[in-house]
Amino acid sequence: MSSSTRATTARAGTSTDRLFYGNGKWFEVGAGFLATLEEELTALFTQPQTITLPRWTKGPLDSKGRDSHDEDWFNHQAAKPDGYLLFDKNDIVTGKFRGGGLEICDVLGPENQLICIKKAPASTAPSPPLRPGRGRRRDAAQRP
Repeated sequence: MSSSTRATTARAGTSTDRLFYGNGKWFEVGAGFLATLEEELTALFTQPQTITLPRWTKGPLDSKGRDSHDEDWFNHQAAKPDGYLLFDKNDIVTGKFRGGGLEICDVLGPENQLICIKKAPASTAPSPPLRPGRGRRRDAAQRP
């Protein structure tokens, strides 16, 4: 099967139904899919935090005038405590991910939490899951 036929999305007629083609089969993704996805994400992000991350502080300016406490710096700080592992830039490479691989998370937490770190722009108020010094988490034991 060519790479162009591995994953294709299409809209059927004028309806709101969406079709997904993968692994040689067509799958219908209806309106219920989006509602279910929203429910699962809401439940995931409203769970009590079970991870502790350091405060993301400002650092000295680098040679280009940027804050030296960037995402790379924070990921290394977050991975320092016992039980946390730095995964940032350590892609999982398989035959499915040609051209590099897939970054699963930035830091693996002590209970196998997949911690993804993103620094919010200073000009905007971040949403609760993205407040500086906090990471989105996915429990590896509960989510494939």
